[in-house]
Amino acid sequence: MAHWVEKGPELERDGVVRWRCRDLQERIGSEFRVSLHERTVGKLLTKLRFCRLSVRPQHPQSDPAAQAAFKGASRIG
Repeated sequence: MAHWVEKGPELERDGVVRWRCRDLQERIGSEFRVSLHERTVGKLLTKLRFCRLSVRPQHPQSDPAAQAAFKGASRIG
């Protein structure tokens, strides 16, 4: 399971772009034929020293170069 979390989901196979406990619960069920509660999956992730992180969303049409130029131009001094 740790390998799955580190590697991340595959959209074609898993149908998600990021893991949730619910998604991992379904993957564990399909791979190992074991039924785990969603909270149990979260506890397993905690034992494996994974913490809950969420990345800051980025607009798909954002331009990093334009953002950097704007940040540089707005400085006074």
